[in-house]
Amino acid sequence: MKGTFNENRPFVEYEYQRPHYIPESGLPADELQLALRDYINANPDLPMPILRAKAFDFLLRNVQIEINEHSMFCDKLNLGIDYSDYAGQDIFAKEMYHRFHREVLSRVMPEDFARRNLAEETGVCTADADFWHTLPEWPNLLKLGMPGLLQRAKDEKAKKSAAGELSEEQKLFYDSVILSYEAIIRYMNRLLEESKKHDVPEFTRCLGNIISAPPANFYEAIELTLIFMNVEEIGVERARSLGRFDVNYIDFYKNDLANGTYTLDEIKDMLRYFYMRLQAARRYADQPFAICGLDENGEDATNELSWLVLDVYDGMGIHNPKIHVCVSEKTPKTIIMRILDLIRRGNSSFCLINVETAIRGYEKIGISREEAQVFVPFGCYEPILMGKEEPMIGASWLNMAKAAELVMNGGTDMVTGDTMFSSTPLDFESYEEFEKAFYTLLGDIIEFTKDNILKQDEYHMLINPSPVYSGTLTSCMEKGRDIFDRGTKYHNTSIKCCGIATVVDSLLAVKEFVFERKLVSFAELRGILLNNWEGNEKLRRMIRLSRRKFGNHFAEADRLASDVYKFCAELIVGKKNTSGGVFRLGTDTITNCVVFGRRMGPTPDGRLTAEATSKNFCASNGMDRNGVTALVESATAMDATDFVDGAVLDFILHPSAVQGERGLDAMYSMIKTYFDNGGYSIQGNVMNVEELIDAKAHPEKYPTLQVRVCGWNEYFVELSPDMQDEFIRQLQRVE
Repeated sequence: MKGTFNENRPFVEYEYQRPHYIPESGLPADELQLALRDYINANPDLPMPILRAKAFDFLLRNVQIEINEHSMFCDKLNLGIDYSDYAGQDIFAKEMYHRFHREVLSRVMPEDFARRNLAEETGVCTADADFWHTLPEWPNLLKLGMPGLLQRAKDEKAKKSAAGELSEEQKLFYDSVILSYEAIIRYMNRLLEESKKHDVPEFTRCLGNIISAPPANFYEAIELTLIFMNVEEIGVERARSLGRFDVNYIDFYKNDLANGTYTLDEIKDMLRYFYMRLQAARRYADQPFAICGLDENGEDATNELSWLVLDVYDGMGIHNPKIHVCVSEKTPKTIIMRILDLIRRGNSSFCLINVETAIRGYEKIGISREEAQVFVPFGCYEPILMGKEEPMIGASWLNMAKAAELVMNGGTDMVTGDTMFSSTPLDFESYEEFEKAFYTLLGDIIEFTKDNILKQDEYHMLINPSPVYSGTLTSCMEKGRDIFDRGTKYHNTSIKCCGIATVVDSLLAVKEFVFERKLVSFAELRGILLNNWEGNEKLRRMIRLSRRKFGNHFAEADRLASDVYKFCAELIVGKKNTSGGVFRLGTDTITNCVVFGRRMGPTPDGRLTAEATSKNFCASNGMDRNGVTALVESATAMDATDFVDGAVLDFILHPSAVQGERGLDAMYSMIKTYFDNGGYSIQGNVMNVEELIDAKAHPEKYPTLQVRVCGWNEYFVELSPDMQDEFIRQLQRVE
């Protein structure tokens, strides 16, 4: 590889958007998709695990590849992904997962599948299996390498066969893993032969080594990680964390420095190319990995690599990867302050996670502190026990605000007229009766979601077996079962109940304006909502100006938020699923605050039809009036140990509030207060409105200006005008 990182950066930063796949290396993506479809159609009688493995092999034999001479990590596959925005679905996902998900569920559970689709279309919930959030057991890959993982699968199959314990299902599983890993090694050999035609001698040497043995140095470890991530993600799966990066790679780092294999500056350059590879791939919701936290002995896991990760990240102007920071009482204050300094200078692609709250959440669902303390945050901020747990973190987002809409109309959808759940009265004598009806509908939605997810559970292996992912997991290999066939020790299911501020503000609006001040009857308010507040702007304005809003440390609102989540927890947390595990509860919305909102009618808090509901633990749009300290108090009014599937607080601070040492101390105090009071995770932006207004008008001046959107960052200038305006409005309220 020629040139410095800065010289090569333009050729790496846009390599996925401007690829140069080698024409003779395979079929173009559109032709490969048709050939893959024909291959699948020609093998209708193959068991799904074998069909999956053989279709995977067919793709890797025929896919076009690229060797980028400007990168240390040169290899790419032409999977037909659209990189114009975030990376879209590849051709394998389209021909396998999306096809069989639809075909299987519409055949085996037609009525429930139709109800599931109606619930999604009307903004009630998404009820699904989560095949796409995956966490390979990275230490096994780094310890065994590809040949070792393949040999382990062969050995486990032979051991069970010799003992007379190999069932037909286990044989199919082991065969699917063996076929898949043999396909990966063949693909790596294709890369090796192609690399010899290019000026990449170090990459060629690296490939030759990791084809036949586990990685021996930092460069080989990172390259093997990237190759495996690329092939594991063929299909719908996504490696939603690289694990605890500082722990997994520290020995390679130390040995390289001690042996003189690489210098510190060379390792820094490797990290720059590695980060830029992730940034260039435009990975949806950004690519996470974790640092800090506790080790298996309960001691602080922060090390030299934790610091180096931050030092290299600083100044690159990127938001991918995003970095999860596990914070315990033993985490050095100095590294937290370093991260907060990065955030206040615009590098906000960090999420800080409270280790103690996560551990207590696991204890609440029956998992010991010893196992829980080495959890890995993945996805946006959700914890998983790597190698031991399948938590299905994205199985469902449940819109609590929908119950606040339905209760205003007797349980009938205001937009479609559908009645999926209990009918409730069209009028009420008291607020208590109204609130009881709300809980009835919320309970109906929760039970529907649980039931629909569990009915899908038995068909996972007909839809999306995952041999490449499963082959890294020790528990799956020992059991001889796929990850999606209960191969892990814990097979849990997660439901995220979101929209808390919209719920609280809606219920309190009815309490105040209907039952206390009697400015409008319930029947009149129902009619107003059915007309989407038209002609009643004065009442809507009065409701929106009321102090009784979540997020402002108003006691009644905070108490109601706590009660709503206690109700959800009683129906969800620790309740048994049909896979031998339990349900987990989360609270984050990601972008569903917008998606659900678009599919809803109006709500009593003054929200209009199709407007977004509230996000995460934020106040409703425009309702946060008492500053970030009040928001922290409201967010910690709830018991976050119920939220083992994650709960995040978003903050926005003006640069003037965090200037100098005193400003950094104030940021640290905010984080510490939130965590000391039991908060689960926190993230946010430090920015000023003048800069955003100028960036919208002159985007060429601000190419790397980042904003924290949800569980990930985006460049402000790449947001839609509507989203840019929303950030500007939020900041105007803060200032």
